[in-house]
Amino acid sequence: MESRRIVELRQEYLRKIKGYRDSNRTLIYLDETWFDTHDVVKYGWVDDTKNCSLNTPCSRGKRVIILHAGSKDGFVPNALLLSAKNITKSSADYHEDMTADLFEKWFVEQLLPNIPPNSLF
Repeated sequence: MESRRIVELRQEYLRKIKGYRDSNRTLIYLDETWFDTHDVVKYGWVDDTKNCSLNTPCSRGKRVIILHAGSKDGFVPNALLLSAKNITKSSADYHEDMTADLFEKWFVEQLLPNIPPNSLF
């Protein structure tokens, strides 16, 4: 991780980011994640009455893909994407649910119209 090449690339990146910030360009960061609506914890705290019980449904519910972007000023308005799909139609790897078409549609229709001109990603 600390090879000369990696150190030089990191320094170049940091210089560029500083230059963009110094010229008041808006830096936009984006990320995605997912959540299966049937996910529950396997263990819970209980007292002696055993009133705490957990039901873990198997392969029921939806997988929700969450995609958003933000800057130092907070989240980009109107840029939140929530996409749900039945678990039975989803693969074990959520990346198959976040397709290029879905991302590009979000990027063009929800993100770009809501960010300042001359922003960087």
